[in-house]
Amino acid sequence: MDQTMKTIFSFLVGLLICTGGLRAQTWLAQDAVWHYGVLPSGGYETWEYVGDTAIDGWNAQKLIGTPSGVLFTSLQDSIVYTWADQAGTWAWDTLYRFNAVPGDRWWPINAETICPAPWGMLEVQDTSITVIGDIPLRTWTMAYLGEDGEPDGGPGFDVYDRIGSTIGLVPLPGGCIVVESSKALRCYADVDIPLYETGISPSCTFAVGVKGSNAGSTISLFPNPGTNNVTLKLEDGTRLQEIRVRDALGRTCLQNSHHTSSLKLDTRSLVPGFYSIEVQTSNGGLSVHHWIKE
Repeated sequence: MDQTMKTIFSFLVGLLICTGGLRAQTWLAQDAVWHYGVLPSGGYETWEYVGDTAIDGWNAQKLIGTPSGVLFTSLQDSIVYTWADQAGTWAWDTLYRFNAVPGDRWWPINAETICPAPWGMLEVQDTSITVIGDIPLRTWTMAYLGEDGEPDGGPGFDVYDRIGSTIGLVPLPGGCIVVESSKALRCYADVDIPLYETGISPSCTFAVGVKGSNAGSTISLFPNPGTNNVTLKLEDGTRLQEIRVRDALGRTCLQNSHHTSSLKLDTRSLVPGFYSIEVQTSNGGLSVHHWIKE
C-alpha cells in the first residue's frame, strides 16, 4: 500500500469512527465465541469470552478454550496483549497491534527467544475494512517473514478488529520454527453478530457455542445456578454422547458417556464456582454451556 492509499485508509477509518460506523479498538464483545478447525488432525477448538478480571495490575479478559484451557488478554493503548509464559516468567506479551500500518512488525508469542530477527516475525502487508454482520471491522493482512526479512511465501492470514486472528486466537510461531499443525477460523458469534461463517467445512450452523444450538437440538440445562446436581436434556429426542465438565482453568472435572436424551449429573464433588459443560451429541454436534455451582 503506497502513502496515498495509507492516507485514504486512515481517513476512512477516522470517518467511520466519528460517525459511529466503526467501533474504535473493539475487543471481545459480549457473548463472543470462536470455532477453529485444527489441521491436519481434523479436530476442533472452541473459545468463549466469559468475563473480566485483573492480572498484574491490568484489566484482563478471560477466555475458556475447549480443549485448550484458559487465555487472558488485555487491551492497552490499541495493543492487545496476552498473559504468557516467557522462558519461565509470566508477563504480558503482544498479541495484536490495532494501531499497526503496513510494514509494522512484531513477534508471535515466545518466538523471539528462538528465531534470529527478522526471521519468523509477523509483518502487516495491507490494511482494509471488512463488513461482518453489518459491522465494518478494521482488517490487517499479515505474513510471516523469512530469513531475508521478506514474506516467506507461505499463506498469510487476517486479523480483524473485535474478532482477532483467522488462524487461531494466538497465531502459532512460523518462519524458522517447524509447526506440525495449523488452525483456521470456521465461525464466530457475539451479541451483535449472530453467526459469521468463513466457509471452511464443516459448517458451524450446528454449534453457536453458549447459545446451545446444536444440529437443530435445543439443550436445556437446569438448575442454573445449582448445587448437588445439574440436568441436561435434549428437547428433540437426540441422544447425548459425551459430557465434559471443565473448571475455570479449563481442567476436566467430570466426564460421562451417556446415550439417552437426558442426564442428571452428580456435582457434589465440585467446589462452588464457574464451570463450562461441553456436550457432544449422537449426531456429531458440539456445544458449550455455562453453569454455576453455588
